Amino acid sequence: MGTERCLAETVPVRRYRIEIAGPVPEAIREEFPDMVVNVTGNVTALIADIPDTCALYGIIARLEALGIALLSAQPDR
Repeated sequence: MGTERCLAETVPVRRYRIEIAGPVPEAIREEFPDMVVNVTGNVTALIADIPDTCALYGIIARLEALGIALLSAQPDR
C-alpha cells in the first residue's frame, strides 16, 4: 500500500471547474491554495489548471475524504 499508481490517461494541462455543495470553510480552502474559489448560492466552484487526469482524480478523492459533496468536475470554458 501507499505505492499505488494512477493509470489514468494523461491529458494536456486544462483549467477545470469543480463544483461542490455549499460554502467551503477556510480550513478546507487551505487544502487547495492554488485554486480560485467562487461561491454562488449553495454551490462553490473550485477553479484551477490541473496537469493531468491523475491530479484531477486526486483532488476529487481528497474532497471525498474531507466529506465534501461533489456536484461536478468539468473543463472550464
